[in-house]
Amino acid sequence: TVFPFLYEEMGDASPAFNLYAGKKNGKYGILKPGGEILVPFEWDRLTFTNDGYWCMVHSKGKNGIIILDGSTPVFIAARYKSVSGNPVDVYQSEGRKGRFFEVETIQGYGYVREDGVEFFKDK
Repeated sequence: TVFPFLYEEMGDASPAFNLYAGKKNGKYGILKPGGEILVPFEWDRLTFTNDGYWCMVHSKGKNGIIILDGSTPVFIAARYKSVSGNPVDVYQSEGRKGRFFEVETIQGYGYVREDGVEFFKDK
């Protein structure tokens, strides 16, 4: 048994990082093998990317992002009307690469960097 029979649903979340999605009490979360909860069961829906390094989270009609490719997940709050399906890689100073997600708010479109810093055009 990989997981105890405590969950309504189970499935692959990020095969690249050996993570699994589960549903408990009507909410979704992400687990490590053995049952350790990596992402709490508080999401209405999770949408995983093909490469598995991030997923879009949905809660109360808003969207956010969870970056899964580090030892600790990075949470970008579910406060956007939409989040782009593919992040843009941008090379910053000293050749470092950063990933930016296009997001939509009530005020319009902007970008959020993978560490949660937002970039919006001033009006």
